[in-house]
Amino acid sequence: MDDATKLRVASYYRRLPRAGRFTGKCSMSVPPALEGKRVLDVMCRKGKGAYELSDHAGEHGFVLGVDPDASDIEQANACAALNHWSGNGWQRYLRFACACPEDLSEAGVRDASFDVAYINSALNTVFDRGLTLSEFLRCLAPGGYVWVAQGVFLSNDGGNPVVSESCERGNVFCGAVGMDEFRRWCLQLGFRSVSFEHISPVSPDGEDALPAESGESFVLADVKIMV
Repeated sequence: MDDATKLRVASYYRRLPRAGRFTGKCSMSVPPALEGKRVLDVMCRKGKGAYELSDHAGEHGFVLGVDPDASDIEQANACAALNHWSGNGWQRYLRFACACPEDLSEAGVRDASFDVAYINSALNTVFDRGLTLSEFLRCLAPGGYVWVAQGVFLSNDGGNPVVSESCERGNVFCGAVGMDEFRRWCLQLGFRSVSFEHISPVSPDGEDALPAESGESFVLADVKIMV
């Protein structure tokens, strides 16, 4: 990523609305069999999900929580000893770093160094989904996978992504794509397979409410994307 793009990406995340949004209110799904895995938690916010992922990864695993908001990372670090099962020994099993999803090398993430890349509900809010998915692919070891928890997709794959001047990029419903289109993206980037689990209808409300004329319906799904 060149310097000009880095500046654009950093500016985007500084302006990204997060309070009161779906990404902060939704529940958390955890993939099975994380014991002993190295897990990358992207858009980790203040670390609540990273603490839970570390519970599942256990004493032989490791979790790196990454978020573009430096203040969130600071709070995650400050609260870690109180929230991690090991107390003051948490840094043996968990670390937090500030970085954008499009360039995880800012957090020191090396090629093929993680088993699982995890993102909870926030994939639709990143600056560039293609770059983010490519970064996940770079960071994952052979046999690894991306777990998109609580991803929002168009229920009608023949529809167009929602586009409205009133939509903010912090709204996961804006720019949602169909599951078939998302699968094509992933396969074109070089992933081996894409499977959707726990599919259920979901409607935008509150800060995420869309104009009545949008005419789109949405589903919620967990997605496993294999390297």
